[in-house]
Amino acid sequence: MNKQLQLKKKSKWKVRYTVLFVLWLCWLFSFLDRMVITIALPYIGEDLNLTATAQGLLLSIFFAGYALFQIPGGMLSDKFGFRRVMSIAIVWWSIFTSLTGFIFSYPLMLLIRFVFGLGEACLPGAAYKGIANYFPSKQRGTATGIQSTVNTLGPAIAAIAAAAIIGAFGWRTVFIVMGIPGIILGLYIWFKFKDNPKDHPKMTKEELAELEEDIENEKSNEEKNSGVSFKELFKKPILWQMAFIWFFFDITFWGFTSGFHLI
Repeated sequence: MNKQLQLKKKSKWKVRYTVLFVLWLCWLFSFLDRMVITIALPYIGEDLNLTATAQGLLLSIFFAGYALFQIPGGMLSDKFGFRRVMSIAIVWWSIFTSLTGFIFSYPLMLLIRFVFGLGEACLPGAAYKGIANYFPSKQRGTATGIQSTVNTLGPAIAAIAAAAIIGAFGWRTVFIVMGIPGIILGLYIWFKFKDNPKDHPKMTKEELAELEEDIENEKSNEEKNSGVSFKELFKKPILWQMAFIWFFFDITFWGFTSGFHLI
């Protein structure tokens, strides 16, 4: 009787929850890695003799790379699968996070931060692709909401962790240290995750049945709503409303968190 109860308890935890937890960690480390520079920038500016303008460019160059590769990152996830793209992306940006701690030249620092942004740009598309693969449509909103909690938690943790490490060991050490967990996490995703849930060794028949039923429902809905082009999509007001909301949120949030100390 006890064994049956244990099996029932174990069956409640699904593979999709593990996937979501790992995706959450990926987002957490992405925010940690990108926010560290906002804490370290005064020390970087002092070491490299940078003006406020030069420091501002050092912050902005990341977002240039991040914005530039967002759409290609999503396209790569569709073509090659979220597992490959996400694992390579997080190892990529983690390496460049650690490399930041070894740079003594401002132009090279700009290049490193730009390339770092290219790597992080692949995360959103890959993460949403992972949720779409492993979660039925009725749970995707909840999963995305849970994942999004890190959007504000990440910067808060980054400020505390970065300040503690910088205070004890200096700004270079904080970048070197912050890159290590991401490399480990990227390797875990490469070896443990599967793009197709059917290929995952721990997927249960019940969980696969849920996803297969959802796929059939999606196919039926697609047949009913077929023929919607990108041109027609861009005519929908809700798309532009969401885009403007996100734009003004980002410009306010990142303006305060990234550039406030330059004032």
